[in-house]
Formats: sequence, structure tokens, C-alpha cells
Amino acid sequence: SEITLSSFGEKEVFHEDPFKILRRVLGLYTCAPRPNLPAFVGGAVGYFGYESKNYLEPASFRSFKGTPVLPDVYLLFFDEGVVIDHEKMEMFIFSTVHAGKNLKKCFDSAMQTLNALENELRRSAKPKRKDCCPQVPDEKADPLIDSSMSRPEFIQKVKKIKQAIRRGDIYQANLSQRFSFTLGKEPLDVYENLRKVNPSPFFGFLDALDFQIVSGSPERLLKLENGVLETRPIAGTRARGKNEKEDEALSKDLILNPKERAEHIMLVDLERNDLGRVSEYGSVSVNELMGIENYSHVKHIVSNVRSRLKKELDAVEAFKAFFPGGTITGTPKIRCMEILDTLEPVERGPYTGSLGYFSFTGNMDFNIIIRSLVIKNGTAHLQVGAGIVADSIPGKEYEETLYKAEGLLTAIFGKQETRAFFRRRGVTCRVS
Repeated sequence: SEITLSSFGEKEVFHEDPFKILRRVLGLYTCAPRPNLPAFVGGAVGYFGYESKNYLEPASFRSFKGTPVLPDVYLLFFDEGVVIDHEKMEMFIFSTVHAGKNLKKCFDSAMQTLNALENELRRSAKPKRKDCCPQVPDEKADPLIDSSMSRPEFIQKVKKIKQAIRRGDIYQANLSQRFSFTLGKEPLDVYENLRKVNPSPFFGFLDALDFQIVSGSPERLLKLENGVLETRPIAGTRARGKNEKEDEALSKDLILNPKERAEHIMLVDLERNDLGRVSEYGSVSVNELMGIENYSHVKHIVSNVRSRLKKELDAVEAFKAFFPGGTITGTPKIRCMEILDTLEPVERGPYTGSLGYFSFTGNMDFNIIIRSLVIKNGTAHLQVGAGIVADSIPGKEYEETLYKAEGLLTAIFGKQETRAFFRRRGVTCRVS
């Protein structure tokens, strides 16, 4: 692997484990947590792509399908910035002091930085958006320009996973397909519209200049705050009902369905096991089990698992033990990843990786990059998957992937085009 570390115009290239370099850089800065301050007050912000797994597990199942267009790991380090708490309606401006012999000089320098940032915020107008994306010439044209799998291909691969389950190789696996299309809109506009159309708790937007990630994720991979680890697995999906009565019936069907319950409990156990590898003995607990969360187009079964990190470990070690999330690979995790590498025709890239931050305080928070767009050169890639178990119905699993794409497609193309997208694939759209 080649790692490029850029700092103030100077670049260094390394050929080693990116997690070792990350720990080395984060280790240069230590910032004590302070009460009433946000969890992030400087640190690393960015993503780990799904293929980062190849740095964590045996190299025997590395996948090199096509030429990667994005880095496996992309992190930006900040020692100053602005954090907004939308719940409390508070804004924090921070500057990390690099303590030297003259502490007063360091403090005064940090205060100058804070004052400059505050003045810039007060006088800044809303920035003009750069027109970087080509417009779609025909609004009535099918926005889809490529699909990694046809419906028959997806169904055939579901059957192959079921065969692997019957052989006893695995218990469950998450199979995905990718749609690609010309975006024709500014990525930040799509992000803002998605927040209105399909609000979710773990949204994220990353603009890396030559590519963007718009994440409408409902799922947390892992959070560490003041020594407490927390993960929030999602497994079990239904489309939303057309009215309140149908919606309630679908919730009841979801939570009582033996297949969905078994799949969810199996994945909660996997997450408990992964947490147990890095947690104090006896500290792992499920503080929320199998609740229903409703989103604009789908509903999920959700649980929450907590533990206390071992004192001798740090955030990077905890992340390594947990990545990638079991809900988007399967059980057992390593064998599932081996099988998925043979079935999925394209690399996942950021999809089912994680977007978030490592703070200089030792805290971290990362989502799972699902319900998300990866945008490069005006082309958007939307990847969606379904959890396959022994009694999965292949056609229904294909439909589930489309329902998971519905919120993003509606935010981009509107209701009419989204309905047409579903009709062309023989699936009933739930957009009203």
C-alpha cells in the first residue's frame, strides 16, 4: 500500500500499514476532554473504505476488481475549526494549542486564531456553489447509466449465498449492487435535500474537491466517548406503509417475523463478540434490543450495545477490532467477506466503509456508509444491499435493495422519476 501524508504543501510517501501511521500522527497530539465542550476539538476527519479490511485481515482474500478511483483511506487533520451542536443550537470555535516552553505565547496565538475565525464567520455570506457537475440534458431520460448486476444476476447470487448457508460455510451475508448515473446537481444541494426527504441520525458530507460523499446513513458503526464504546446495529427491513394502518401492520410483521428476528439477534451477537475483544471483562451489555425505527421510505429493527474500552487500548485499536461492521458483511465475518469478494463484480469503495472522526481527546464516532452517494467527475454511485439468510426469497431481497435506494433517488430525481425507476424494474414504488 502507498500512503501519502501531506502537510502545508510538503508530501511524504510511506509503504506500510495505514493504521500504524494514523496512530503515530494522532499520538503527536493529546488534548484532555473538557466538560461542556464537544467530543471533537481537533483530530482526523474522513473515511475508511470497505477495502480497508485488507489491512486488517489475512491477505488471502484481497479483491482487485477494476482500478480503484478513490483512496482506501482518506483523512484530514484539523487543529482549528467550528463545531455546531444542532440539538442545543450552540456553536464552538476551537484552536488546539501546541504547548511549548512559552505557554502564554501559545495561548495568545490560539486566541488570535479564535478571534480570526469568529470574525470570518460573522462577515461571511453564503458561498456561491461551484458548477462542477454537468447537467442532465433530458429530464425525462432514464437517469440510470449503469448497474453492476441485473435482477436475474442478483437473484442467482442470492441463491449461491443460500447454498453456502446450507453447506454450513456461513449463517448470513449482505449482498450488494451498485447503480451509477449522471448526477446533474451539486453534491451539497443533494445532501441538503436528502436531509429534508429522508432524515437519518448519522448523516455526513465530505467534499474532497475531486470527489464527494453524501451519506444519509441510519447506522452507527462505533462510538467512543470518555472510555465508553457504543454500536448501533441495524438488521431487518420493511418498506413504509401507504397509510398509518398499513404502516403499523408492517411494523408488527417485521418485529414478529422469525427470519428477521433470527437475523437480527445473530448480528447483535456478532457485534457483542467484536466489542468483547477490546472491552473490559463483563462490561458488554445490550441496553436496547430490537426496537423499530421509522424512516421516510423504510423501517428497521435496531439495537444498541455498549461496553467499556480496556484501559491499555485506544480508539484506533477499537476501530480495527470492529471494522468493517458485521451488519454489512455477515456471519462469520471473515468467511462472508471471502464469499462476497467472489460474488460482487465491483469493489465497494467507501460503501459499507465508515465516515467519521478521531478526536485528539481520544474520542471517536463513525457511521457505516450506507444510503450514500459517492460522486466523482459528475457521476454518482449508489450501492445498496440486503441481508441473505437460509429462508430468504431472492426476488424479495432484490426489492429490498431498491427500497433502500428510494430515499436518495427521490432526493435527487423527485417522485415522478423515482416511480419510473421502480416501474422499469417491475417493483412497486412506495413514494406517494
